[in-house]
Amino acid sequence: MKRTSIQIHLSGLEFDKLGPSYSLPSVENERFLFLICESVGRVLQKTIAVLVADQNVEARVLSRRNARLLNTFRSEAISQIAFSELQNQKTRRKYIEAWKRLMCYWERVQNQGHLRDTLFKPSDRQLEAWCVATDAARELASQMDLGRDEVESKPFCDRLDKAVLEFSLAIIQHSVPHRKFDSVLVSYAAVCYWSPKTKSWLAIGNYTSFLSQLIYDCQTLVLAQVLAMAGDDRDADIGAMIIEIRDQWLLNDTEGPFVELQENRLFGMLLAKTEVPPAQIRWYADGETLVYQDVIFHLSDLHRIIFEGIAEARKIFDEELCLSGHSSPACDIPSLDLRLLVDNWDATSAGHSFLTDSRNSAYLDPLKDWLFTRAVKTQALFNTFWSQTAEGNWEVSADAVQQYENAVQRFLQAIMVPFFIGSGQQARRPEFISIKWRNTTLVTRELFLHDGQMLFVLSYHKARSRTNGSRWIARFLLPEVAQLITLYLAIVQPFRRFLHQEKPGSGAVSDYLWSRNLDPWRDDAMTQIVVGAGELILGKKIDIRAWRQITIGIAIQKFKMTETKKMIDEGGDDEEMDAALGSMSDVLHWQAGHNPNTGNRFYGGSVDFRGGLTDAGLQQFRFASELWHHFVRNPMQLPRLVVPPAPSPDSRPSFPLSGTANHVLEDDQRNGESVSGNVTMRSSTTPSKRLRDDEQESPIVQRIARRWAPAQTRRQWTMDQAMVVLQKMYGPNAAYRSSGQQKAMEYVLAGSGQVLAILRTNEGKSLLYLLPCQLPRARTTVVILPLVVLKAEMERRCKVAGIKAHVWGAESDPNKLHSSPLVIVAVEQAVGRRFQAFLNRLHVANGLDRVVYDECHVAITAATYRVSMELLPLLRQLPVQTIFLTGTMPPSMVPKFEEKMLLRGARMVRSSTMRRDIHFQVSECGPKIDFVHDFSVPRIQEVIRGLAAGTRAIFYCSLKDVVEEVALAIDAPMYHSTSDNVEEKAKVLEQWRAGKPPYIVATSAFGMGIDHPKVRSVVHVGVPWSAIDFAQEVGRLGRDGDGGQSTALVPHLWKDTTTDRNRRPLDNAEAAMHSYLSTTSCRVLELSRYLDGEGGSPCIPESPMCDQCRGSIAPSVGRGHSSAMTESDDDLEDLQAGAELLQTRIQTQARGLADYTASLETWRGICMICYHLPGQASGQAGHARHDLLNCPNKMKYRFYDAKNRAKSQGDRRGGWFRPFNSCYTCFNPQFVCDLLKAAERKCYFADLVMPTCWAIFQNKDWVAHNLDQLGGGHVAADEAQYMLWLGEVQDMYGKPASGAFAVADLVFSQMDQRR
Repeated sequence: MKRTSIQIHLSGLEFDKLGPSYSLPSVENERFLFLICESVGRVLQKTIAVLVADQNVEARVLSRRNARLLNTFRSEAISQIAFSELQNQKTRRKYIEAWKRLMCYWERVQNQGHLRDTLFKPSDRQLEAWCVATDAARELASQMDLGRDEVESKPFCDRLDKAVLEFSLAIIQHSVPHRKFDSVLVSYAAVCYWSPKTKSWLAIGNYTSFLSQLIYDCQTLVLAQVLAMAGDDRDADIGAMIIEIRDQWLLNDTEGPFVELQENRLFGMLLAKTEVPPAQIRWYADGETLVYQDVIFHLSDLHRIIFEGIAEARKIFDEELCLSGHSSPACDIPSLDLRLLVDNWDATSAGHSFLTDSRNSAYLDPLKDWLFTRAVKTQALFNTFWSQTAEGNWEVSADAVQQYENAVQRFLQAIMVPFFIGSGQQARRPEFISIKWRNTTLVTRELFLHDGQMLFVLSYHKARSRTNGSRWIARFLLPEVAQLITLYLAIVQPFRRFLHQEKPGSGAVSDYLWSRNLDPWRDDAMTQIVVGAGELILGKKIDIRAWRQITIGIAIQKFKMTETKKMIDEGGDDEEMDAALGSMSDVLHWQAGHNPNTGNRFYGGSVDFRGGLTDAGLQQFRFASELWHHFVRNPMQLPRLVVPPAPSPDSRPSFPLSGTANHVLEDDQRNGESVSGNVTMRSSTTPSKRLRDDEQESPIVQRIARRWAPAQTRRQWTMDQAMVVLQKMYGPNAAYRSSGQQKAMEYVLAGSGQVLAILRTNEGKSLLYLLPCQLPRARTTVVILPLVVLKAEMERRCKVAGIKAHVWGAESDPNKLHSSPLVIVAVEQAVGRRFQAFLNRLHVANGLDRVVYDECHVAITAATYRVSMELLPLLRQLPVQTIFLTGTMPPSMVPKFEEKMLLRGARMVRSSTMRRDIHFQVSECGPKIDFVHDFSVPRIQEVIRGLAAGTRAIFYCSLKDVVEEVALAIDAPMYHSTSDNVEEKAKVLEQWRAGKPPYIVATSAFGMGIDHPKVRSVVHVGVPWSAIDFAQEVGRLGRDGDGGQSTALVPHLWKDTTTDRNRRPLDNAEAAMHSYLSTTSCRVLELSRYLDGEGGSPCIPESPMCDQCRGSIAPSVGRGHSSAMTESDDDLEDLQAGAELLQTRIQTQARGLADYTASLETWRGICMICYHLPGQASGQAGHARHDLLNCPNKMKYRFYDAKNRAKSQGDRRGGWFRPFNSCYTCFNPQFVCDLLKAAERKCYFADLVMPTCWAIFQNKDWVAHNLDQLGGGHVAADEAQYMLWLGEVQDMYGKPASGAFAVADLVFSQMDQRR
């Protein structure tokens, strides 16, 4: 920073305001700026298009010479690296976005007064160009307001694009000979060195990457200028124009901002080489478990996902692709010995592959018709695939073709993961998904056979992509995968081709391996498949990026040898050692009198693949793949590789080495060793499996091992140790507040893996984590809080207790928190990847004692409107002590909570949660009185007047609008979810705590965890949402033990009901609240029955009486104990319970989703109205085998009417379906539709879900037996309400879905069972 002077330029600025100064605009708030940014995207996209070489020949393409000129920054030389297109769309969007943000930075600093006005000095040309651009944006906006279509608006878009290009060039072509920060471009680059997300400086490598984006944009805009100058003149000298502009503004001896960016980037790249990046992979001491971000991965997972995937693919291949059954057993399926097959790699004719090689005809020709013959000769199969027309002709069944193609896709999806992960270090996604199994007219294939093995060869290498240099990387398949792929191509593809030829329009056999029709699958299809396999087989969500990190991490850790490291493509730029060209043992090259590089290129090679891969290189890649194959078969029994160091050019080899191995892992057992090629392998187990002799280990080794080994036993303390800390916190006379609190503490100190403590408000739940984190040898305790307000409150409590707690935020540095005794985090941050990665790292380092969920009942009560609550169970994957705390969890809620949060065998402590020191009262508004202004506000004012000095009051309202109305009427501060930012909310809380003023108006967001000792009055304006919310809010009263007054104000028209306004039955908590408000007997009894279960307990004479019992005798009901505790058995094996249940849940959800998508494939093309309403259909054979559009059934018009009415009514209430929840074409949840579109590229299931939902509703028997279990019993009698209910949100398979999805899922599963 000293070299670049960035810190001087940014001095005096508020860093929190840097990010907003260049954030992208919204069309609503900054419309003109938004249109300018859109114009930037068009200009850059249009210019980048001329760099694409494989586009329409009529389009202008930049010649390689001119692209090199544009990429040259020294006058005395021309770069050999051409300026080229960006690799993928995501990168392109990122680069374009960088220039868009520059536009925003200019506007906000120069014209809106952000930061300070002396940050840069604009030129006259820039000021004039910006005025023209804003005028053009204003004109375009006017045309859009008039409803002009795209064609009519094009001239205005073109004018804006021209103005934006001129302004961008004015920025690039700005002479700054004296003060470089006079340039807005240099100033903007300096501001972006600070990351608003992490609130820290960017890593040097990341900053140089950002500078590369700006540099690329500058070059692109210069090219845009040249193209504009050339216009339609095909004879224009593009090269001369580039040189003219480049020499003035882009060369390294010019005085523009571009040079400054270049110098800073080169300097940063130099520094980055000495910078040690943060660790990506962390290993547990057992040597078998690693952590990458939020993924905990065991080596056995690698074996499982590969070989269970192979087993699934084999099953699909045998049973579905080869049509095996009772009359056509799987044992008749042919097999192939790949060692008998040959492959001509040099053949380039279209359609060629090893399948068409004449030398293989004796083995492969009999297989071409094998499947066709089986289908024809087996009666059951023949009747399935062929049907007779009315004219007596036999034709292939369209249904059979579709179902067979579905099976092909399932096979490809199942084999993809073993293919991708089982062959070694993974290829890049775009290249992998484009693998061709046979040559095309213009491009040769990537799938080959070699010496009995199958491999695929891809060209991409990160370091060479910019130079268009080829680096052919070979990856060999596992033999099981190779066998399946070969049989698939030899047996299935000919039959598949026959089916598609017989049914034109049903699809085609592509040259691509991963395809459905002619085009390959989309990139995101591969992502969905890989992630889905991890969920289904492992119960873990692992994306492709994580797999790459994990497998490279395993290779680095397990294959610690020089030659293997050369084969791991980490994207480095070192071109001196080119392993891809092959590296016969270096000693032999020196012995032959030449260096290894020369030898591998020109001597003894039997393969020359496209001039980029020799035989020696191929054998090296084969070695790497086979080493990986051996490892994934048995990750727990790893061969230790002993490799002699390669000699330097000046050294002489002292011993001979054998040549390259053909069969790397064929062991020659001699003296307990296996010899393979030039590698000696000694069998050794991983550290956790090795028998240790402690006497042979030094004391320091043992001590360090103990420090870093994860805790295999529970950390335990005594109650005497806890008492010492308790008295230190609260004085020598300190004691536990209740027997429930003491019992829960005993469980915590004993190391119980799962503790559920349900203690009433003011019983001291927070002590269960504030005390243990201060015990001797205690490590970090993590506390997860459900509300923002609780973070500030908890931080205050920690200060009082003398605990140095850290409140997790965007600026938190995980590397500096390992010594924090207490880390406090909000739910939304806790479920994020960044925090989960921190937790995993903390656990790997044996620095995590426990995770505490405070106010844990919110995981159930807030799940419908807070997505983060659904993600909380993901944190249960860590085998650490987990404590759940709440003051309100009715017995009826416990089973649901245990299921949701993955509890098994937890220790549970339950106190009677009904407070006995509170006076409860309900007041009803009279008729013809304004409920808020004339009834509620006067009573609130009366409460305020009666507040004693030092006491506080809270006025709760159910709706934000009412909060604001009441707050305005009594001139009070207010608090709700959107009232202010976090800092302002904390300020409001502190002012209320200080008594300025002593009252506040709030929603339930101000409920849980607010701990002021002298709250004397809580007033509820309107009906509280539920008894749980109500109990939490009145729990703020009298935390000093002196009690308080609870008053509920209800409107005149309110009455007790059993359903809500949508006619949905009230849940238990809502019903209990209604009973409390409407009862004519004891209100305390009604609450107690719900909160504490059994018969409940009423008011007692020695405590404040509720308004119903005051002046009367309380009901005679057995009293509950103040600390009635229940315990569950605990077998002391519960640390792993959460992780095991989480994996099972993810697997179950993945299986359910897979079954659903398979059902969609099964029933695609079937008219659901005719299927479910057969009596009203046409009555002809196969009456449902048509799509809805061509359905002759008049019932479909009733369906259309019902759907249109539901959409119209839904739009009036904000939308039939929640935005982005479901696809309006197929009505599948968005996550299902995205999965299907990933491979299909369009919706193929438009008429399945909604027609099914409507048609099944006409079956009253089905409705009576099934709808209630789906939560729709309340709409069973009303079709219009049912159709609206279909759009309501329901959680399915761990994700937000809809009622329509729930119905369709159940109906499809029932249909599948009847098949």
